[in-house]
Amino acid sequence: MFGLNFFGSNKSIVGLDIGSNSIKAVELQRNRGEVVVSHLGMELLASDIVVDSMIVDSGSVASAISKIFAEHAFKAKQVATSVSGHSVIVKKISMQTMDEPELGDAVRNEAAQYIPFDMNDVNVDYQVLSDSLAGGREEGQNPELYQRPATLWAATGDRRHRRICPAELLRIQL
Repeated sequence: MFGLNFFGSNKSIVGLDIGSNSIKAVELQRNRGEVVVSHLGMELLASDIVVDSMIVDSGSVASAISKIFAEHAFKAKQVATSVSGHSVIVKKISMQTMDEPELGDAVRNEAAQYIPFDMNDVNVDYQVLSDSLAGGREEGQNPELYQRPATLWAATGDRRHRRICPAELLRIQL
């Protein structure tokens, strides 16, 4: 599950944008309760490296990322990036209140209603947006009837793998 507190226990994180023409990176640091930009970097890509939002040459992308980290003195090893394209679905859903193990299964079942792909080929993730309960809390009402807003994320395995593979080659924590 991804976290809204994107820093986690770390003091810095790198935002990485892998585009068709370039790779851009920005390192953010927490400093006395504020978030500041500590490093920026960009590396241009040849036109055949990323085509239609798909990484064609993972090695070249990994080399470009490595060059950005080295030349611009990035220190963070935790990286946030995105997956985009036609085979990516992001949807706001409401889920019943339940334990975390049950919630994962319930989200996958809910996702099957919206995903036009074979569920065996899809990576599904989610984030509960609020721990406060929606749906009107009345005395004596069954707590299992409470609804919590969540964001559902799904992408075909191949798209996710092509996006994450260069980072894994560099041993960067996504």
